[in-house]
Amino acid sequence: MDVVPCEKQTVDNPNPIARFAPVSHTATRDVITVLIRGWKLIVGCAVAFGLIALTLCLLQKPVYEATVTLYVTSESNGQGPPTPYEDVMGALGRLSSYSKLTYSDKVLAHAVKALNLDMTVDQARNAVSSHLVPESLMFTVSARDQNREVAQRFASAVADSMIDTVAGLETPNGGGPPTTRLTIVNPATLNPEPASPTTLMNVTLATFGGLLAGVAAALTRERLNNTVRDERDIEKVVSARPLGSIPHDKTLRAGLTIDFGVPAIAAGAFRHLSAALSVAYSDRSPATILVTSPREGEGKSTVALNLAAAFAGSGRTVVLVDADLGNPVVAKRTGNGEVPGLADVINSEVAPLQLSAMAMDSLKVIGAGRMRDKDPADLLASSACGKFFKQLSETFDYVIVDSPSLLDGPEAEAVACWADGVLLVARPGKSKLSDCHASVTQLSDIGAKLVGVVLNDVRPPRGHERPAPPRAVGLRRHIAATAPRSR
Repeated sequence: MDVVPCEKQTVDNPNPIARFAPVSHTATRDVITVLIRGWKLIVGCAVAFGLIALTLCLLQKPVYEATVTLYVTSESNGQGPPTPYEDVMGALGRLSSYSKLTYSDKVLAHAVKALNLDMTVDQARNAVSSHLVPESLMFTVSARDQNREVAQRFASAVADSMIDTVAGLETPNGGGPPTTRLTIVNPATLNPEPASPTTLMNVTLATFGGLLAGVAAALTRERLNNTVRDERDIEKVVSARPLGSIPHDKTLRAGLTIDFGVPAIAAGAFRHLSAALSVAYSDRSPATILVTSPREGEGKSTVALNLAAAFAGSGRTVVLVDADLGNPVVAKRTGNGEVPGLADVINSEVAPLQLSAMAMDSLKVIGAGRMRDKDPADLLASSACGKFFKQLSETFDYVIVDSPSLLDGPEAEAVACWADGVLLVARPGKSKLSDCHASVTQLSDIGAKLVGVVLNDVRPPRGHERPAPPRAVGLRRHIAATAPRSR
């Protein structure tokens, strides 16, 4: 048996279809598209963070704050009444020191003792705060406690202790009035709203942080995700929109054939796919189309079977060839697994004109045949295989070939040499972008022509009303006594 290298195969196979330019699957996806896809994750993170913050705030006991305002005044230095300038400059020089004095042990201990509070000086220091009032000679002293009344009384006690402490510090050694004194401008005023927890601010910040975390999670998930999800992913791989999109259908999932005599979304999708291929091959007929996928389990056999049926329903003469010699899915589904088929013809055990074929209207099905100990790749790459496919192309309008997956062995490469074009099947959620890219590159390397990509088993968005599934039909088994019917 002669095995001819793929790059030397020239069995009347001009290229009617422009070759796709592979694009690296690692290309950065559109950020807006990623965020739209991950909106549930983003919103979920924001809501979760907000609820956690709200729960923590509700579990905390509220703390209330009371504030008193003090004014600094400079008195005479004993050499006559101070000028307004001296009064202001003297007060400004001491203002910052007095504000820090609020946290001193002496001031706080005196205030705690005056109210007989059950707290240490360190606890009191954590419960008070002091702030300068901008562009003035005033500063504020605030005190916090879980009890409103205690907070207000504590603020007043700290202010009184400050006044007494400053008076003692600013009294001259020789006696006399203090050179600087503090005056309460606004008495201790309680804020009716809790100082902590600040529920609204905490929930707002947590929600915003959740949004950022959700965006980061969506982008990370997108970066780590290597599966095909929609048409835009396919465009990244082949620089073109998919040739067709086959919707999720229970009949197709069961491996059956759609009844093209009744209205159905899946039937319409296959008609659209067959029409697109007819346009692609409008300047050349007949055509041999290889249907494959990057890996097993992505629906290539289902697409090949129903695509052939769609062509046959349009009045074309079609033959479906099961070239997956190791796993003849089409032959099994059509009940043609035990009769002579492709392998028998290649091994010269059965003459092409004596080959039996299943029939359904104008559609013929040729099984994989009976395998021997020979390598399937060698059989499919042999000149006998090429001659057989040439005979089929001269007899039928379309030759649809179900081949093994591209990345699971060399068989698909071998049989792709005899096809006018390759139809690549990918399944959202299962097919990997890296596998699709590797498949396109592999076809380009061997000189095979990629006619397009088909998305299989595409699930509709939630809430989309689905029509009743179409009834399934089986392929009527008919063993022909002669070769496939000529045109």
